[in-house]
Amino acid sequence: MWLRRGLGAALTAGMTRALLARHDTVGLGVYPDNVGAARLYRRLGFTNTLPLSSVRLG
Repeated sequence: MWLRRGLGAALTAGMTRALLARHDTVGLGVYPDNVGAARLYRRLGFTNTLPLSSVRLG
């Protein structure tokens, strides 16, 4: 329904600009299997700089 309409890009870009106005760096996390989100974040200028892992409980 909301996929491929640019909403995620607009929201992420706007929030990133707002955060960069107050902070030197901005970071976010994405699960490796979320290929679409990772592609969006790379397009917006985010890079892979720190590999993280997580564990789902329950």
